[in-house]
Amino acid sequence: MDCLSTAPLRAVSTVVVLLFATLAVVPTLVTAQEADDADLCVDAFAAAEEAYFDGRFAEANDLLSECLNRDDLPDALLVEMARLSALAYINLGNLDQARRAVIRLLNVDPTYEPDEVQDPPSYVSLVSTVQRQLQMGTLDVAAAEEERGGGRTWLAILGGAVLAGAATSAVLILGGNGTGDEDPPGGPEPLPEPPRLP
Repeated sequence: MDCLSTAPLRAVSTVVVLLFATLAVVPTLVTAQEADDADLCVDAFAAAEEAYFDGRFAEANDLLSECLNRDDLPDALLVEMARLSALAYINLGNLDQARRAVIRLLNVDPTYEPDEVQDPPSYVSLVSTVQRQLQMGTLDVAAAEEERGGGRTWLAILGGAVLAGAATSAVLILGGNGTGDEDPPGGPEPLPEPPRLP
């Protein structure tokens, strides 16, 4: 009878021991998985660099895209990846995406300075412009990073300008001054008719 009463207790203690052992091993497994993922990103960066130097700029960005959105990589690697991505986008003529890559880079390292000897002038200029916008507060980093359809903002601005222009044109064409009078009070007298020549 004593064996029967201790069997459930042994089962519970075995489960508790296994649970603690699992909890002790899981962080090690997670750390190992993160290290493997970081190694994959190092390999992706090397492949992206090779693609970039071969002129395959879109492929370089495809290789970098997944790793660039991670926060668990070393800062130095993230900076180099964002730099390479910005350079590739500049070569593709996609300055909006290049700007986003520079914003990502500056989020990781706000003191970053491009190499004015090694880096192309277009890249140096872009980094300088983004840094200046961040310092002046004219660039909202969170909104810029979340913004995926950057054209929508410009479309809204352009639409507003068109509406404002149309309203101004309507007022000027209709000659309204808000009072209902055709001529403004105290306005100039009409010019006299010129003399008739014989």
